[in-house]
Amino acid sequence: MSEAFRRIEARFLQRLEHASEEDWQEIDRALDVLSSKVFRTDIPFG
Repeated sequence: MSEAFRRIEARFLQRLEHASEEDWQEIDRALDVLSSKVFRTDIPFG
């Protein structure tokens, strides 16, 4: 399993290696949406 995560991490970092400032801003907005809509901590799990 750790091998799979190592490969995913490597591919993720490779994709971000040449990200522009605009890309980083878009990523930041996307993470904000995910954080507020998907990974909410204000509702109980289960």
